[in-house]
Amino acid sequence: MSQTITKTQVQSLLGNLPTDLVLLDVREHSEYTSTDLPAIHNSAINVPVATVKNVFELSDEEFEKQVGKKKPSKNDQIVTYCKLGGRAQKAADQLVELGYTNVHCFKGSASEWYSN
Repeated sequence: MSQTITKTQVQSLLGNLPTDLVLLDVREHSEYTSTDLPAIHNSAINVPVATVKNVFELSDEEFEKQVGKKKPSKNDQIVTYCKLGGRAQKAADQLVELGYTNVHCFKGSASEWYSN
């Protein structure tokens, strides 16, 4: 089971920006590129929830070709988020099933990130 993480904790991580941190935006590509709720950080990668399992099963080389960034290792810290939190939880659970050991779901997701 994945763990949850709060907005304050995500902000703290982004302040330090550890090299093993992966922000995984699991919204559809059109949502990810939207100006209404853009990615919460420019380092985020977009893998829609429906494709998470298949994309993270790709070889390192194929992952990088498809996503445009290096594939996370099994112990890199991965923070999943979406618009409201439901898809982020599903993606986080899928990553844990694939053997990723340091997965956190930002339940508040983009909606909370951009709220006052």
